[in-house]
Amino acid sequence: MGDEAWQPAEVWQEPFRRAFGKGQPVVVRGVHARLKLDWSPSEFVRRHGSQRVAVLEVGADEAFDGHTLADFFGGFADPARTPLPPHHVGLARGDGAAAEPAPPPLLKLRDWPAGQGQGFRELLPEHCDDLMQALPLASYTRADGELNLISHLPASVAPPDIGPKCHCAYGRWEPARSTAATTAASDDDEPPTREPGTGTTCVRVNMADSINVLVHVEASGGGLGEEGGSQDAPRHWQGQPVLRSHGAAWHIFTQADTRVLQAMLPRLAQQRAQQQSRAGLREEGGRAHGGRPQQPEAVYSEHVLLDGSLYLDAALLLELQQQAGIAPYSLLQGLGDAVVVPAGCAHQLRNLRSCISVAADFVAPEHVAHCLRLTDELRYLCARTPSNPQPPHGPPTSVPHSDQPCIRATL
Repeated sequence: MGDEAWQPAEVWQEPFRRAFGKGQPVVVRGVHARLKLDWSPSEFVRRHGSQRVAVLEVGADEAFDGHTLADFFGGFADPARTPLPPHHVGLARGDGAAAEPAPPPLLKLRDWPAGQGQGFRELLPEHCDDLMQALPLASYTRADGELNLISHLPASVAPPDIGPKCHCAYGRWEPARSTAATTAASDDDEPPTREPGTGTTCVRVNMADSINVLVHVEASGGGLGEEGGSQDAPRHWQGQPVLRSHGAAWHIFTQADTRVLQAMLPRLAQQRAQQQSRAGLREEGGRAHGGRPQQPEAVYSEHVLLDGSLYLDAALLLELQQQAGIAPYSLLQGLGDAVVVPAGCAHQLRNLRSCISVAADFVAPEHVAHCLRLTDELRYLCARTPSNPQPPHGPPTSVPHSDQPCIRATL
């Protein structure tokens, strides 16, 4: 969608609902043209550069501390300034025995800004207001939108955390690691990753609808093989040319396909873990690419979509298509693109360049049933313990009544 997404609701609601009501993603372009403030790393560093942040290496489970926001953003434009996780520090000092220098790690921030009253709205109030006035499809996506059920909660009910939240992560083109697990499913159009099966955000399903706006793409963080770059031929991703404005690549499944994923992924994930474990054992010196010590075989739960522990690489996507006949929408997100993901749609992404995006949740009347089901499933999982493996389902909380006008309008 384009400029019509900011017109009066009667202009955009019908075409939007045709796709969104079926559980399909929607992309609105040009949001950055309506932002009035500076959303660059330098602006965030100017405001809060000395703030301590939790940095997470892409593909790792635990964040590492000891770095500031300025440290993290330093590596956006200059890889030599990338903060190093503990297992990379030894290699930088020459303690490791790697055959070739390890590339700088791909990093992202964990929940910034967040916690202790320092959420996005509190720490960056002007930017929060700037985002809200720029959001398209305002009746749905704004916190006070008439078709956002969150805005109809009574004052006595504590509202859920709907954001906005800032996502800051590195990204770049790199040669793919060649292993038995990936050779058979090689795809020249697929942007290779530092480690097979690793994405910036693993496949997951959200309990609410969401809108994700790409507000900054680091110009100096990519360019390899693009028009005007150092290579003659431009890069392509799944048949789509990758432009300088593109920051992230998305895979988004429909709500119907997500139900198939829930049944198939635990088995496929465990098979992939076994393949990677066998490949890791063959690594020289028992160390994986990049110097990380060999890890034990991963064990995936039966709820992979809720715990966000798996990235579907080209081989797994092909297997899903061959075995179940399902394939995701493949989207390249450029600067200013807003990706609207319906509740219950499994999705994943990886950064092609270092970039910043901002996401906000909302609850649309069309998908309230998915929100309730997923909320109940997550509550059930959180309540499970070794001594109580089958806790009873509790009634859903924080749910507007069905007599609200916005719900009646969609029935």
